[in-house]
Amino acid sequence: MGAFILDRTMFKQMVGNATAAKTEIPVDYEHQTFWAGMFGGKAPASGWINKLELRDGVGGEAQLWANIAWTNTAADHIRSREYRYLSPVIQYNSHDRKTGSLAGAVIPSVALTNVPFLEELPEVRLNSLPAFLDGMLLSEDETMTQEQLAKLCKILGLSESATPDEIAAMATKGSDGAALAASLLEALSLSADTPKDKALTAITVLKNPANDPVEVAALRTRVIELESDRVKREAKDLVALALTEGKLTAPGTAQHTWALGFASTNAAGFREWMVATPKVVPLDHKQPKPDEPGSFQLDDDTVKACRDLGLSDEAIKKHTPAVAETYRRMS
Repeated sequence: MGAFILDRTMFKQMVGNATAAKTEIPVDYEHQTFWAGMFGGKAPASGWINKLELRDGVGGEAQLWANIAWTNTAADHIRSREYRYLSPVIQYNSHDRKTGSLAGAVIPSVALTNVPFLEELPEVRLNSLPAFLDGMLLSEDETMTQEQLAKLCKILGLSESATPDEIAAMATKGSDGAALAASLLEALSLSADTPKDKALTAITVLKNPANDPVEVAALRTRVIELESDRVKREAKDLVALALTEGKLTAPGTAQHTWALGFASTNAAGFREWMVATPKVVPLDHKQPKPDEPGSFQLDDDTVKACRDLGLSDEAIKKHTPAVAETYRRMS
């Protein structure tokens, strides 16, 4: 690799291209993204750069800062000092993928490594401060201006005369609160940029599911369905009882249909109707169906009994109606 320059112009191009991109910049392990693009293979992310920022150093020199959201695995590696440095991949004369026009310098990926090409870069350290302090972080050789200090005190709810120990204690407390808030959002399956009112609604619903409008509507619908089923069952039972007591004609008749409708809309009124209505057909008596003339036939036992009484076949035939009536009464 020949000589190259990293200056304010290059940094501005990198920031502009990163801001215009629709995806975040991947941070991998040992430039696996670069090698996978050439030879194939996997390139798991160790983190994602969601923001590049151009800042001025103590001497006025340009500095490029990155906000990185580390994966849990990468954070463990950094915390245990198994990985200590960053190594960016830089394309100086990149082109816009859609228009083909020259886009300038861009950072397509960054790697966690222990052998960085740019040895001037400081060691990677996890930032435990809360997100609201973004933009106030200082390098080891920088000092906070009075304006930054006043802003920090205001954010932390402290007076501008707060001591460094008071600021540190409140910042730590804020960090713990931010970590707790992040855990709660994750448990509720909500993103970090979820509006406060939506997060509070989710927590309220979690405490009492009855407060969820969707759940309430579904529950109300189910209650209505169950009540409708109960009314229908009660109506059928009342009509069945009326049939048993002989207060109604057989199913399928107009009266039966009327009874079902009446019992469904006014069960109490139907019960009163049952009490006041006489039986349509006495259930303890069956009217025999009259036989057609000449259709009645004596069985063999009856004929034998007639012959034992001394009746001839002609007499039996002649007196069949009378015998039939006697037989019917006896049976």
